[in-house]
Amino acid sequence: MKKIYITVPYAVDLTKEKIWTEHGPKKDMFFVARFHYMIEDRQGEGYKRGEAIQVIGGVPGTTTEVVKAISFEGERVDVVATLKKYLLESKFSNDLFQKIQASVGVNSTKAGSTTSSKLRTEIKSMFSSEEKVKESHKIKRTVSYEIKHTIGPEVGEPVAVVPLYQQRVYNVYLAYIDYLWVEYKTSFLGLRKKRKKYPIADSVRHNNILKINLPLTRAHFWRFMENSSELIKVKDHKPEIDDPDEIILEPGHQLRERAVRFPESVPTLYQIAEATFPRKWSKRRGDWTEEELKTIEIEEFKVRARSLFRF
Repeated sequence: MKKIYITVPYAVDLTKEKIWTEHGPKKDMFFVARFHYMIEDRQGEGYKRGEAIQVIGGVPGTTTEVVKAISFEGERVDVVATLKKYLLESKFSNDLFQKIQASVGVNSTKAGSTTSSKLRTEIKSMFSSEEKVKESHKIKRTVSYEIKHTIGPEVGEPVAVVPLYQQRVYNVYLAYIDYLWVEYKTSFLGLRKKRKKYPIADSVRHNNILKINLPLTRAHFWRFMENSSELIKVKDHKPEIDDPDEIILEPGHQLRERAVRFPESVPTLYQIAEATFPRKWSKRRGDWTEEELKTIEIEEFKVRARSLFRF
């Protein structure tokens, strides 16, 4: 079983101020929530035949060994990229974002288990019906492989080379949610606004993480099996898959819960906010890469560390 991890919105996208939600009459407060998913890639039940990709003639009373190289242009659905787009843009994500924003105010000191428990209960009722993913992310490719088959003497008529598809199931879990408020406050003398981030960062652990670990949905689709095919009499061949690119989502209520660790490979929201909202507007810069974001030191940690050595 393969595990895939997805975080949306993407870290680099969050370096753009317009991705954050503005608040306050002066638009000097900003909020964002980010969703961390874990996907289990499992083999489904059975195989199905697709459209014929070539027809080979049979010779009556003769056994024919077929060794043939086949190459064709086609498109393949990138399932992970498609799910990323869906999870980022779906009504479910938008509704959940609104619930999180209402649950964690700017004055909250840390994310609590009560908030996580309440969100878990609400999430279970939010994804409750089957649906089809309407927009798929596709990539063009050239498929080349060799077929080896034996056509028996009893066939004696054209046969179709039929590709096989294997059912795959992606079990999708919402593992964690993290969030952050950013506010520009006027200093004591009222000369300039200074950036603040809430909840305040802690050098031991971040206080803005909500543990969910809840099964969300199961994605069913059919994956083309390269180097696998069957020979079937043309008159007997009927495709068993109407749309091999279709991805069907069903509620994940029947799935068992999984213990998932918070992903450490993604930049924290504190690091991202350091890039998006610098202390001085004059220090704002252009596009960031994810690797650059990971190297940002969080100012709050340094200030707290210096205070430990004061007497």
